[in-house]
Amino acid sequence: MNRPNNKDQFSGSVIRHIAQLTDENRHTEALKEIAFELGEMFVKQKLIELNRAHHNVGYMTEELLVERNTYKTHLLCRVNEIYANADDVLEAL
Repeated sequence: MNRPNNKDQFSGSVIRHIAQLTDENRHTEALKEIAFELGEMFVKQKLIELNRAHHNVGYMTEELLVERNTYKTHLLCRVNEIYANADDVLEAL
């Protein structure tokens, strides 16, 4: 399996940052961090656009939530496939 950046674990500092973003109710930004770590630049860009749309509307519409959950599912499947400490990443969310 090809590992981004030749790592088999997410770093503790990245996991803590994801947990902090989640605690601050910044879920899309937390997913963006995961996309970056995975090298998923297309998904990262889509999450940036989704976050912009969220701020323009002022809340997460049902349509935006569905789109975000699609990216979330994809990213979490990739994390589970690649990283030995996937449970730590999932717990941070």
